[in-house]
Amino acid sequence: MMEERGLIETVIMDGVGCEKFAYHAWKAADEIINKKSNGRCYCISCEVKEHGANSAIFLREPDDS
Repeated sequence: MMEERGLIETVIMDGVGCEKFAYHAWKAADEIINKKSNGRCYCISCEVKEHGANSAIFLREPDDS
């Protein structure tokens, strides 16, 4: 009901752990960087820190080309 009233935007994700957020942040950054640079640049990694005792890093797989 809140979304119908424009009060919230619901986003359904396939996981909500720190590792998954690192992946989603990396993917969003990679898409933006790739688009802005016309395919010349990309994001290599993304680190998410939940608090002092929990963090995660997503590292892009190397291209085989």
